[in-house]
Amino acid sequence: MIEEFLTSYSKKSTKGVYRSGVYAFLDFYFKHRRKNQRENTLEDQKWYEDAAQRYFSEAHDYGDDLEKFAISMEQRPPYTARSYMNAFKELLSYNKIDLSHRDNKKIKARLPKGKTRTVERDMDHETLKSILHHTDARGKAAILTLASSGMRIGEFLKLKLVDLNLDTTPGRITVRQEYTKTGEQRETFISREAVMAVREWLKVRDSVLASSQNRNAGLVKEGIGKPKNSIDDRVFPFTNNVVGQLWDNAVTKAGLLSVDPSTNRKQLHIHMLRKFFRSQLALVCPVDIVEELMGHAGYLTSAYRKYTTKQKAEYYTKAEYLVTIMTPKELAEIEVEFKGRMETQSQILENVVRKNIDLESQMLSIRSDMERDKLLRAQVEGDPIFAAIQHAATTAAEREFAKLKKIK
Repeated sequence: MIEEFLTSYSKKSTKGVYRSGVYAFLDFYFKHRRKNQRENTLEDQKWYEDAAQRYFSEAHDYGDDLEKFAISMEQRPPYTARSYMNAFKELLSYNKIDLSHRDNKKIKARLPKGKTRTVERDMDHETLKSILHHTDARGKAAILTLASSGMRIGEFLKLKLVDLNLDTTPGRITVRQEYTKTGEQRETFISREAVMAVREWLKVRDSVLASSQNRNAGLVKEGIGKPKNSIDDRVFPFTNNVVGQLWDNAVTKAGLLSVDPSTNRKQLHIHMLRKFFRSQLALVCPVDIVEELMGHAGYLTSAYRKYTTKQKAEYYTKAEYLVTIMTPKELAEIEVEFKGRMETQSQILENVVRKNIDLESQMLSIRSDMERDKLLRAQVEGDPIFAAIQHAATTAAEREFAKLKKIK
């Protein structure tokens, strides 16, 4: 019943959250506890399927059951509690069971209030630099790509080699619609240091992939494990758990591992790289561009599309130093400022040259006019009619001058 219910959802992440929510309710109702809370074995899945069948074969006050379930989750993070509650409500609806408005109101009142409770540590450049010192080529490439692109983990893990363009400045990534949460294709960029890290990772990618395929050969031979796909054209052919483990290992080695005492959750987690990108790039880059690069649905509108790819790349380049980790921030700022000054000097020089060309053109025009006037004067002065007119005018002027002198 549970797995059949989950087939109505296409996204793996949604399925995972809803499965956890349904399992959490059945654990609560039947007072059951798994041996391993982080892993679902085939035996576990069978137990939950049987428990779901048993629950829906009996008569229940569903509103009362869910109200008690809400109370039992008072120590859970509010967002998790709401997600788990929604999951079981959807399973009820799938079984054609609808709660009354009154029941929904009571359940909502019993759920934990607020948003996230975990007090996260600051994700700054120094913290990331320390973490990067304790990871390998794939870890560096993964962390720098996520920190400088704003991609979601799920999008990042689906990237294929053909989606990368490392020869442009900045490096460009096509996030295809089948990868995204919104179903909208977009482009984003990565920093130059991320480009270098990805290039280094691609040099050893095939050997690492071959090694991982051979690692479980014994389990496959015994019929315990499944053979891994030998053809994987993803840039980072890992699972979400592998990337998370790479991060946790580096954080631990850097001496930065800490857990919130209230929620028992890590205070530095890999999903914070997306927040880092948002907070840093928005200091210089227009917020509309930052949100679109991240794939936030509200910004994927025609109003945003007034920016061309070239304009987005230019804005990103100006803010790139903010999502650059290993290069000292001050040096990156100086580089950007130097480039800005060089561009300004180039514009000034261009304006001076343009003005000189205009002045030269004006001078040529004046010279041309003077030559024409000179030629015209020579032609006129040689004309006898002009000479007579000039003599008459001079004589008249002399007479008037004589009159004025006599009056004086």
